[in-house]
Amino acid sequence: MNRDIFTVAQQVKRIRARNDPDNVTQECQNANKDSPLSSRKSKNRRITGNMFKAWKAARPWLLARLPELEAQGWTRSKLFRAGRMLYPFGPWGAAWCDNWLIPDVEVKIDSEGAIRWTWTEATGRTVTQAKRPHP
Repeated sequence: MNRDIFTVAQQVKRIRARNDPDNVTQECQNANKDSPLSSRKSKNRRITGNMFKAWKAARPWLLARLPELEAQGWTRSKLFRAGRMLYPFGPWGAAWCDNWLIPDVEVKIDSEGAIRWTWTEATGRTVTQAKRPHP
């Protein structure tokens, strides 16, 4: 295994020595195609269909309560931003959370300013999840 890492490192070093950015990009893409940390992936590939549906469901609720949320410490950025890494890694806003799509979910703002989702599963178990405004 160490030999493989050494070989890949040598190949990348040779390519960089030639100052050919296209080859470096191609080599990096081939080396880690499935890596969630790839910075060259477009935003469209990071945002799935379900995430977009969640954002569409969350937006009217969040905008209607924006003054109250801002008073609790939320900002538009904390609510709506799209992260650079694959969800849920990185600073994704509350609007992208898939809890918005759960049938019969109850959403409220608690006294600490957290957005709380509460729902009952088919087994009868009540689930509560929260997202807080502070990092």
